[in-house]
Amino acid sequence: HADCSSVRGDDAAYRECMANQGSQDFQYQLGLEAYENEDYDTAIKWFKRATVVRVDNLPYYAERERPRRGTVAAMNVRKPNPGHRGAMRMLANMYEQGIGVDVDLKQAQRYREMINRP
Repeated sequence: HADCSSVRGDDAAYRECMANQGSQDFQYQLGLEAYENEDYDTAIKWFKRATVVRVDNLPYYAERERPRRGTVAAMNVRKPNPGHRGAMRMLANMYEQGIGVDVDLKQAQRYREMINRP
């Protein structure tokens, strides 16, 4: 992983660095920016990346054994991030309306169902 703090003064480079590191918020922002510029291929790429369920924030022991309740280890376990709902909404609309892609109501429904997952 690159250290994004080295490009902090350059907003565009910082956003792209953070998005490439897996920040769903920055992936969504880049998707919106591309969408507004009618670069739909790039928008879809970033939106799809932002919808991926992220579990890599879980500590290494989370899969092996469950820490005892009330311990420091238990308090450090983060729940998986379900994916960026705004990106899911954008993808559902794009597939429903055929913006940058062929109309695909099945894909649109898939993203709408993802929005409502816990």
